Amino acid sequence: MPDYIDLTNVAHEICKSRDLNLIEKVGEGTFKETFKVSDRDSYCYALKIYKSEDIDTRTQREIDSMMRCNHPGIAKIIDLSIYHIDDFRFLFLLEEYFGGGTLEDMIERNVEADKKKIIYLGNELLNSISYIASLKLVHRDIKPANILFRENSDKPIITDFGIVRDLQATTETKTWLPSGPGTPLFAAPEQLNNEKDLIDWRTDQFSLGVTLSFYAFRIHPYDHLGYVGAHIIEEVAKRGNISLQFKKEIEETELPILEKMVSVWPANRYRTPELLSERWIKQGE
Repeated sequence: MPDYIDLTNVAHEICKSRDLNLIEKVGEGTFKETFKVSDRDSYCYALKIYKSEDIDTRTQREIDSMMRCNHPGIAKIIDLSIYHIDDFRFLFLLEEYFGGGTLEDMIERNVEADKKKIIYLGNELLNSISYIASLKLVHRDIKPANILFRENSDKPIITDFGIVRDLQATTETKTWLPSGPGTPLFAAPEQLNNEKDLIDWRTDQFSLGVTLSFYAFRIHPYDHLGYVGAHIIEEVAKRGNISLQFKKEIEETELPILEKMVSVWPANRYRTPELLSERWIKQGE
């Protein structure tokens, strides 16, 4: 897509063709831009427009994976189509709009997280990740920004399958690359180091552990210096040790399962989603 094409204008045209109202642009990522739109009944949707007119293998895999998912804790694609303007094609999709914001918003607002809330959130997300794993998929980008909420609801919804790994398909990441795709702050060591043979559902388990650590304690498990910085990524990539502060927090809140979830070697994490779920729930008893 040429640089001079404004996707906001494209969003306007798509809305006209679908009898929708464009409300505002709400986000932009590497591959697509997201707009909040509504229908005649004022029901809101997220309109996501891809920046490239070509549907590459990774984009196709994202779409296929989301279409395969049918779970209340995973965002659903409502509509998928291609819109033509002049000689250009624009792939877009409609999803439910989640007006309750993201887990990242909650963390930034310092919304209080007691043990009961932490157990609940972890259990709900584990149910969704277990379902994803049952489809032989690895999300690979579990993080607070990709966990959404409906208005007046505390049930988390996982979205954005942009770098999903299908364990039954050929990998899209080149073997010679020094690191795999994803958000480094939340990525597991095997993902950071592009050790593709080690990537499975336990990669998402690690990211979930880091996400819950931020929610519960506002810290990264490997943050030895007391602030979020590049040293964390280096510490995880070289398979360092968790911080003393993290150990203190999980002991005080009686959430020991988090330590095993963020083990640097996949073999030291929980072997199956069912086993992790069982142990996770027991912490709250």
